[in-house]
Amino acid sequence: MRLPERLLIAHFWHPPHLIPLVEVVPGSATLPHLARQVSDFCAACALEAVVLNRAAPGFVGNRLQFALLREALHIVTAASLPRRWWTR
Repeated sequence: MRLPERLLIAHFWHPPHLIPLVEVVPGSATLPHLARQVSDFCAACALEAVVLNRAAPGFVGNRLQFALLREALHIVTAASLPRRWWTR
């Protein structure tokens, strides 16, 4: 990569008008002020930016979301809930 100091990921949640959250993930060589600029831009767009210290596989939000989904599927498949509850 030619300019690693300019690498930064902005991971938007979808749909952004319902989930106004953005994970901002700087690279190991990213200039510190870039994360602040992206966070400020997100705030100007009525989005909440969360700056991660470093990249994590799947980012933080996806990992939490899939852990919740995995548990929900376990509850359903273990028949802990009546079928009418989870089919509506």
